[in-house]
Amino acid sequence: MLTILADGLMPLVDELFLEFGTILRFDGRMPSPEQLAQADVLLVRSVTKVDAALLAQAPKLRFIGSATIGTDHLDIKTIEEKGIFWTAAPGCNADAVADYVLSAVLNWQTMTGRDLPALTVGIVGVGNIGSRLSRRLNALGVKVLCCDPPKAEPGFISLAQMLPQVDVLTLHVPGGIATHKMLGADTLAAMKDGALLINSCRGSVVDNAALVSWLEAGRGEAVLDVYETEPDFDTRLLGLARWLTPHIAGHSIEGKRRGTWMLYEALCRHQGLSPSGHFGNWLPAPAVTHVTGTLAEVRRLGNLVYDIRDDDAWFRQGLLAGKTFDVLRRSYPKRREWGSLDTTFVEDGAKVWALASH
Repeated sequence: MLTILADGLMPLVDELFLEFGTILRFDGRMPSPEQLAQADVLLVRSVTKVDAALLAQAPKLRFIGSATIGTDHLDIKTIEEKGIFWTAAPGCNADAVADYVLSAVLNWQTMTGRDLPALTVGIVGVGNIGSRLSRRLNALGVKVLCCDPPKAEPGFISLAQMLPQVDVLTLHVPGGIATHKMLGADTLAAMKDGALLINSCRGSVVDNAALVSWLEAGRGEAVLDVYETEPDFDTRLLGLARWLTPHIAGHSIEGKRRGTWMLYEALCRHQGLSPSGHFGNWLPAPAVTHVTGTLAEVRRLGNLVYDIRDDDAWFRQGLLAGKTFDVLRRSYPKRREWGSLDTTFVEDGAKVWALASH
């Protein structure tokens, strides 16, 4: 029997992992030394840094699972040197983040009086999230430019080529040395006047001081879910950014539960077992199951499921009430993905786009 140590905010841990042994939970960003000393399995989110210092306190550890897309919080080199199996959950909340960005784009273009088909959106990082977002925007008639240097696929362009062309720039790259402060004073200066920057990947990708200067100069607007100094929050952004949220772009019911499910499947394989049931068994029924409308109504229909403006208001009110970034992140309200609703768009009686539940 295994001792499984899991982040207290991860859903479905008791339901899925109890068959493997004893479950311990930890709150906050780090487990205690006493908990680590007992753990055979460690299940974390992105807020927990699994580094040499943590591993030195966990001599029994044989399996590490992160219910996240990114892995920059894992010291993979040290983990592998110690012979510990590790896994993550790539794509688990990709639809949730795509929902977040799409809500930002649709509400911003309406509030600024821009025509959706006239927009050019630049996507930096075309992996699980960027590719989903690209497909949705193309279906809405939006021009999309893609930049992903490691892939260098036909039709992709460089960041330098992209910056002066786009009305919206949305970032979906991993953290780490290669992307550290990818957007600084020079790159921000190269963007169109009045452009919208959306960062829902890693705060370190954008130079916070340069961003504040860019916003103070009225050069453009920003929608931010992540921050360079997170969990510390630069309060100057409250008066500068269009919409702000506390690192919750991927925190849908589906995204969080899918991340835990993917770790459960991985531990089953590691132990030579077969998973019990399937992921769909662990999703609650949505309040609304189907809606049909025209593409002109896409923003209104999308806001039935997720409206970024609600999260911005909730975050600002929480900060003004004295709540910390981490407290607000831990108390984030339940949210469904757009895919929980079978959405069909029709024009002149013909179906032009459908987003089916899954």
